[in-house]
Amino acid sequence: MDRRKTVFWIIGLVVLCLGSPLFAQEGANPGKRNFLWKVRSETATAYLLGSIHLLKPDMYPLDRKIEEAFDRSGVLVVETNVRDGAGEERQKRMLTGALYPGDDTIRNHLSQETYDLLRRRFPELSLDRVGRFKPWALAMTIAVLEYQKMGLNYNHGIDVYFLDKASNGKRIREIERPDSVIDMLNGFSDEHQDLFLQYTLLDLDQVREKTDRILRAWSDGDAATLEKILSESIHGHPRLTPIFDALFTKRNATMAAKIEGYLRETGEFFVVVGAGHLVGEKGIVELLKRKGFPVEQQ
Repeated sequence: MDRRKTVFWIIGLVVLCLGSPLFAQEGANPGKRNFLWKVRSETATAYLLGSIHLLKPDMYPLDRKIEEAFDRSGVLVVETNVRDGAGEERQKRMLTGALYPGDDTIRNHLSQETYDLLRRRFPELSLDRVGRFKPWALAMTIAVLEYQKMGLNYNHGIDVYFLDKASNGKRIREIERPDSVIDMLNGFSDEHQDLFLQYTLLDLDQVREKTDRILRAWSDGDAATLEKILSESIHGHPRLTPIFDALFTKRNATMAAKIEGYLRETGEFFVVVGAGHLVGEKGIVELLKRKGFPVEQQ
């Protein structure tokens, strides 16, 4: 796995669906495992579903085990509720956080190497239009545009799918403060934001091929392979470790603590978080196991 692939994971956009038949499930397959875990306490049950954020509509219906777990749950938990009615205000705050203030521009914060790479990959790009974007925000924009070329759409993502289903009366909770990820991205140094953008640009030609490997692991419920893909990339480039630690390791611990809190309550919770947060020794699944909770993949 090319180490540059890591950036697409880190910005939370690599766990996608290419719309191939392997993702469409007619009902339940008894021998199939899903990217879904059941966690129990004496008083509560939490179903942890790894999220795919951008999809094509033909990947639905999901496996019946996933749908039944959602139907049984009284509460839907998501990273951030993008359907909470405050979307316009949220977008304004995100845009403000993504832009440099005043006359400051991205040119003042990029290495010459990354700036030249940006100009080569997008010679038609007008810095008058994107010059105020911070490197992490420009990287995310480029990635989203690349996935849109493949026909992928955020409105068909797992998060949005279940949020729309929950609008019929199911309670919804957020596991994170909406602006927390933006604040974290803005906390990265110029060097790390430069890496964000640089590796995004370098990997554009290989996105389709590499995404397929990740998607197959998700479809098979193969957490070990998904974790291997992540760890290969991270360990191959130690300069990215602070980014990984901030966006995965630290957030995993926070999310696991929140889920532990739900398990101290009474009822059933359907928790949807990015698939990358569930895998590995420092992933949510292992963290909950270490707390003594019985965990079973579905």
